[in-house]
Amino acid sequence: MPTIEIARFHVTNKPGSVKAFASVTINGKITIHGCRIVEGSRGLFLSMPQEQSKKDNKWYDQVQITDIDLKALVQSEVIKTYEERTVKAVDGQRETVDDGASF
Repeated sequence: MPTIEIARFHVTNKPGSVKAFASVTINGKITIHGCRIVEGSRGLFLSMPQEQSKKDNKWYDQVQITDIDLKALVQSEVIKTYEERTVKAVDGQRETVDDGASF
């Protein structure tokens, strides 16, 4: 079973769909910086770092996890960390209990 470590984590309180940023380490061997937790129409999901193409102005993932089970595990661990470090307030908004460390 792969080990997933959330190396850095920062909750953003800015308006918009991006809720937090994270660095994820897999098996202590690969670290992916610049992951984002995004609130989509179907709930939270993990977005990998992206780069905008100068050719067609589209955004492309810089990292792809091709193993479906590993991808699901990484996503669930990062979202679990987000939910542990934030508290759902009465009005449905989330309040951070994060230490506020810059990312």
